[in-house]
Amino acid sequence: MKLNLFYLILLFAFLGGIGTYFAGRKQNSTKRKKNWIKYFTYFLIIIFLYGCICFAERIFPCVCLLIVFVGVFEIIRLQKKTPQKRTLFYSILCVYMLVSIGFYFFSNLSQTLLLYTLFTVCTFDSFCQIAGQLFGKNKISPQISPNKTVEGLLGGLFMAICTFIVVGKIVELSVLFTVVLGVIVCLFAFVGDLSASWVKRVYHVKDFSSALPGHGGFLDRFDSFITAGAFVYLFNLLYTINFQLLYCFLFLLCFLLILVFCEFLHKKGIQSEYTRKLAHSLSTLLCLSVPFFFSSHWYALLFVISSFTMLYIGKRKHLLNSIHAVGRKTYGAFLLPVSIGIAYYISILLQNKLLFILPIVVLAISDPLACFLGNAYKSKILKSGKTVIGTLTFFISTLIISGLFLLLPSANVKTAGIVLGVSIIVSGVELISPNGSDNLTIPLSIIALLVFFDVIL
Repeated sequence: MKLNLFYLILLFAFLGGIGTYFAGRKQNSTKRKKNWIKYFTYFLIIIFLYGCICFAERIFPCVCLLIVFVGVFEIIRLQKKTPQKRTLFYSILCVYMLVSIGFYFFSNLSQTLLLYTLFTVCTFDSFCQIAGQLFGKNKISPQISPNKTVEGLLGGLFMAICTFIVVGKIVELSVLFTVVLGVIVCLFAFVGDLSASWVKRVYHVKDFSSALPGHGGFLDRFDSFITAGAFVYLFNLLYTINFQLLYCFLFLLCFLLILVFCEFLHKKGIQSEYTRKLAHSLSTLLCLSVPFFFSSHWYALLFVISSFTMLYIGKRKHLLNSIHAVGRKTYGAFLLPVSIGIAYYISILLQNKLLFILPIVVLAISDPLACFLGNAYKSKILKSGKTVIGTLTFFISTLIISGLFLLLPSANVKTAGIVLGVSIIVSGVELISPNGSDNLTIPLSIIALLVFFDVIL
């Protein structure tokens, strides 16, 4: 195993060298020299960390502590240069220490998880930069980190996925565990890197220090590893203690990612009416798996309450314009998690998952389709803004979805009539529901109709 992983380091070092060479062809001699110094320094750092994990496990926690303490001194050094930012300094230091505690505990995990995390973070980190230098055009956040691009992020993510799949197979981790953990590790590595860049912009410095040739300070180099390592420790802790709590954490993380993605699209110029419906559809589809993951209703309730809280804070603090800035009065965003929670509890009470799945699928597909086509071909029916095309779209898509769920298991005249009746009545309910209340009335009306028609399959 160790030999195979060492060969993998050499392979990616070779690929990184090729990328550094071609990226340097567009740069002047000074920049090229700096990139090569950075490349060789990073290669030595990876080899050193790899050696500590594989052959000196007792030393690795000490190395992590050294990284943490040097990071503290680098943050203090910034404060000494700008003493007026005292409140901000203590806030940054507290967050850093909390993350660092998780990072230290991470250093005591199994060799398998340490190697997996090291390879994933280092590949993601290095190839983000190389891909950005080669193909980068669209800036992610120029105010915080002007060198980070969408192309660089995608290139780093692609290489990281290839890496953690291979490494996961070598260290014998399950495929599902490997993929889920790997993607989220990349996310936290990126968040750590972006957070460090934000701190530097606040203090108006390029690097935290000049301790590492070509890289700057320890936090310039290890910001991603510290954040990702702390997350891996938390993930492992939740995974070991309670699967249900881990699932709740992962569901909330996925929901947060959906919100961030839609906010990104909104800032790129997509109207909030569309990003709102995209978030609606993606988050609702995510919730389809809730009955299959949560055996305890308390964790499902925790997920629903936490999702509602995120949306409420986003509204109060003006953080989610992609969801809330639609220029009309609507409560739909807040009613969505409520309706999901109610549908989940009813399905548990009546012991039938169809009572949850069918309403949520209709809510995830029919409602956004009606919105998109209704906005494209405006012909208002009511003052609420509902349109002929939108209502017709909702009816047809609901008819198709209901038919797939009800007719396939039991195709007969009675079931066909139920499908048609459900589609007509629910479309009428959607039409007269004002201010986003259809997010609640649609699933409740479907559940009521299914129970009324005695379609408990």
